[in-house]
Amino acid sequence: DIFILSSLSEGTPKVLLESLARCLPVVASNVSGVPDTIRDRERGLLFKSNDLNDLVGCILLIYNNKNLREYCEKNGRIFAKLNTVEEQTYTMLKEVKNYFSY
Repeated sequence: DIFILSSLSEGTPKVLLESLARCLPVVASNVSGVPDTIRDRERGLLFKSNDLNDLVGCILLIYNNKNLREYCEKNGRIFAKLNTVEEQTYTMLKEVKNYFSY
């Protein structure tokens, strides 16, 4: 019902996009590249790394607050759609065509 990423260090994990695409509410540790994908209270909740109380608080907040959960799920799905391989390829090709158009 909730995807939780409790890593102490990460790059930019694909599993976050996969979870957003499945409309799962995400609770993730605020480390490295995670905030690039999960904007706090916009596409999920971020908790302080290695802080069990903050993690539990975020889980309870997203579980108990239906409006926040649905808001994050909706925004997460939109973000995931915009960041598929196909969409990113299309965007890159469009930029290249604009650059080289005569």
